Amino acid sequence: MNTKSILNDTIKWWESKRLIYNIIVGLVGLITILIIQPIHFGFFECIGIIIWGIGANIFFSLGILVEIFDLYYFKGKLKLYNYRLLF
Repeated sequence: MNTKSILNDTIKWWESKRLIYNIIVGLVGLITILIIQPIHFGFFECIGIIIWGIGANIFFSLGILVEIFDLYYFKGKLKLYNYRLLF
């Protein structure tokens, strides 16, 4: 398997999981809102939820970057693809 196809498979795998990841992050946010109670929910809480979602997606994207880093610099010797679900 050449490097380009491995890279494409890596990106496809991670991106196929992004929707599930975002649903889980959204559900956690929704549960948090319900626990806090609507009385204490205001503008800053909305901003916090948006920042939380963006930050969660940045960390999700780091999984792709770490795996690509392994493929490019270490030629896949670290075998980080075995730890995809952990990331």
